[in-house]
Formats: sequence, structure tokens, C-alpha cells
Amino acid sequence: MKRFVLAAFAAALLIPGAGARNARAQEEGPGAQERSGPPPRMGDKMKEKLGLDEGQSAKFKDAMKAHDEAMKPLGARMKELHEKLHKQVEEKASDADLKATLDALTAQRKAMTAEQEKFHSALAAFLTPTQQAKFVLGAARRMRRMDGERRGPPREKKDRDGDGGNDD
Repeated sequence: MKRFVLAAFAAALLIPGAGARNARAQEEGPGAQERSGPPPRMGDKMKEKLGLDEGQSAKFKDAMKAHDEAMKPLGARMKELHEKLHKQVEEKASDADLKATLDALTAQRKAMTAEQEKFHSALAAFLTPTQQAKFVLGAARRMRRMDGERRGPPREKKDRDGDGGNDD
């Protein structure tokens, strides 16, 4: 029973987003996995959307590049840990082994969160509050869009009480 609870916990919290970037790269075709990080024109796009001057644009591109380079190994390790956990669940590994992998995933998530915070602090050093707000709102839009890509279109609401969908 403990193994089932741990496996369900892992599946619910850890696995849904794993490999989304990799899956998208596979859909894009051969060589797509080598194209990691922000698109080459991302800095130009953000310059326009955020209203960056030339100096801010250069700092933004540098910050994005540093962030991407820092996140690559963290993301790769996260993927390895998810694959290890999946294999452990399939092979009915001991609770101790599952717990060790779950703890490693938690530590990895914390490292990724720390890198995100470092990136946002770097941006705050040269973006105005208005530009920061635009960046945060744009990031939230991108996350909602990615979430929709992972889950697909929303499902229609089921008529659970048999009244033809009338919820009154």
C-alpha cells in the first residue's frame, strides 16, 4: 500500500511536466533537440514587447543566455531522475529507493527554483517596474499556453446528475 501511495504521489506531482520540452522537440523534427534555449530572435521580440532600449536589450540577451546555460544541466538531471523514478515504480523498487529518488527530485526542483529567482533578480536590476510587470504577465501567458499544449483542449463538462446539463 505504501508503494502505491508513493507511486501515486510521484505521478501526480512530478511526472506530468517531465519531458514536455523534449516531446515538443521530437515533434519539430530531426535536430530540434539541439536547438535548446531561447529562440535566436527572442531578445529582439522581448525588446519590442517590453520596450527595451539598446543597453537593456543587450543585458536581457546576456541574462537569457546565462539562465539557459544554467538551466540545461538542471533540466537534464531532472529528466534523468524522472526516468529513474519511472523505472523504479515499474520494477516495484523498495520504499527506501523510491524515497531517495523523490528526495533527489525535491532537491533538483529547489535548485531550479533558485536559478529562476536568480534570473528574475538579474532582470530586476535593469528593467523598470513596468517592464518587469510586462515580462511576468507574458511569462504567465506562455505557461498557460504550454499547459494547454500538454493537456490538450478542455473537455466538455459531463452531465453527472442526469438533468441534461442544467445545473440549477
